[in-house]
Amino acid sequence: MKTMRSKDGFSLIELLTVIAIIAILAGIIFPAMTAVKNRAKVVQCMANLHDIAMALKMFQMDNRKYPETLSGYVQYNGGAVIPLERTQVDPLHPALYPEYVKSVKGFHCPLSQVTKTDDVTVLDNTYEYYSYDSYSLYTAGLTSSETANSWALRYTLSWAPNQGAVANLKPSPPGTTDSADLQAADYKRQLKFRQPSDDTVVTWCTYHRRVGDAHSMVPVLFLDGHADLIPAVQVEGLNSTEDRGDPGSRWRTQPKR
Repeated sequence: MKTMRSKDGFSLIELLTVIAIIAILAGIIFPAMTAVKNRAKVVQCMANLHDIAMALKMFQMDNRKYPETLSGYVQYNGGAVIPLERTQVDPLHPALYPEYVKSVKGFHCPLSQVTKTDDVTVLDNTYEYYSYDSYSLYTAGLTSSETANSWALRYTLSWAPNQGAVANLKPSPPGTTDSADLQAADYKRQLKFRQPSDDTVVTWCTYHRRVGDAHSMVPVLFLDGHADLIPAVQVEGLNSTEDRGDPGSRWRTQPKR
């Protein structure tokens, strides 16, 4: 009499087939999920920048000038650094926090590795900034000997003391003839003036720049409140193999038309 033999499990071939299918699906899904997460961080950063621009407008209306820094200079209690979220309005150097931007997270790019709100970055051996602020300074990757270099400054009221100094930066977009008229127009695009144009560069966020990638895009905030993704090599003059290169366009960067 013929007996039926029951299967107690999967055969080796069946198991290998299932594993192969899972591996293929993982190879497809995981990169897509990573891209979505990175895109979400870019969107959050650009939302932060938009809110900062709106806060700057309100600050200017109330004070008839723009603040020296976005989140404020470092404050101390005795010899200890006061964490950014506990700081109060500095009457000598008022900033956007806490009156115009209510949360310190509004100054923090999601891609920044700085998590401590009492970390300090010193600029020009004089000005002390909160490293948590992603939009006044860019501090990631700096060595202790480089923290005083002005190239780390992003937000500034004045980047050209006179029209002749504008030529130190490349015109924008790249390849534009750097005429005297262009330099004069770009000289006026500074926050030190009472009514700079809406296309004035406020700041940009280089946490989105990937070292060694010549195609990296960074969000650049303009005074009208919008941010454009612009090639990092155009903004900061970085090449594909170095962290730093020529001055680029920086504050002369033009919005996308």
